[in-house]
Amino acid sequence: MRYSCGHKEQLINAAFDTRWLIISSMGYTIKDVFQVSDACISLHFASTGELFTTAHMCSRII
Repeated sequence: MRYSCGHKEQLINAAFDTRWLIISSMGYTIKDVFQVSDACISLHFASTGELFTTAHMCSRII
């Protein structure tokens, strides 16, 4: 996955289970859940139901 500064891209091949629901309800972030090394990565759902990540301050290729 390629992240570009300030841009949103669809997150592909992500797997979620009950741990995600529990951890997210406890206030943890995408960084905590998926052990992402860059704190700038965030997660959101689009109105279409697609899952996106946003890179706020960095560029990264995963």
